[in-house]
Amino acid sequence: MKKWLFAMFVCAAPVLSAQEKEEVKVVDLKYISYDRFSTSGLLNPFHVRVSGSGQTLILAGPASNVVAAEAFLRKFDVKPRNVEAVFYIVAAGGKAGESSTMPSELEPVIKQLRHAFAYQSFRLLETAVVRGRENARFETSGQLPPSKPDDLKRMYYLSTQQVSISPGEKGNTIRFDRLQFRLSSPDYVVMNVTKKAEYINASVNADIDVREGQKVVVGKSSLEAAEGTFFVIVTAKVVD
Repeated sequence: MKKWLFAMFVCAAPVLSAQEKEEVKVVDLKYISYDRFSTSGLLNPFHVRVSGSGQTLILAGPASNVVAAEAFLRKFDVKPRNVEAVFYIVAAGGKAGESSTMPSELEPVIKQLRHAFAYQSFRLLETAVVRGRENARFETSGQLPPSKPDDLKRMYYLSTQQVSISPGEKGNTIRFDRLQFRLSSPDYVVMNVTKKAEYINASVNADIDVREGQKVVVGKSSLEAAEGTFFVIVTAKVVD
């Protein structure tokens, strides 16, 4: 029995030594960079040391851990997809009979807004289409039509820190991190005193998830002016 146990010990020793062997592996990436993993902690579970720059990572640690970390990196290192987001800027008012013709795709959302709020009229002010790569920043700006022909222009700015895609049972979900919509509208009350162009700002800020084909109300904001209340509605999809 003792000889058998000694043989077991001798056979096991080389396997244990192989597990403790240190390995250094240089991994060249195509689409992602070292910056994404240097501070994110995504590689922490693999217990490897990470260094490098640009699209070159250097992994150091137990051989099996390095192999697992590299396999994980390869799953991330894929060509980013494109996302197309459509933002509808809708003005809301209290008087019935002033609604403009809405796109058919917005009718279910407007119906819900009528039930949820006291507004009787809705007008589509602008449709902003933004396209970009996943895991990147989106940004756009533009002008809204004036309430009256002689009114000053109203300006909007829209941005999101990052747009990411997650698969799901019912399709992809597009996440907007730190989505911000800002509207600048003429402040005629102050302008009557200062006799120069003055603007008042309103904004909507949110982190939201949008399933492909779904239309989500990002938020509502108000301005002390005609058509001062507005809603921002978004839909998004993955495109080639």
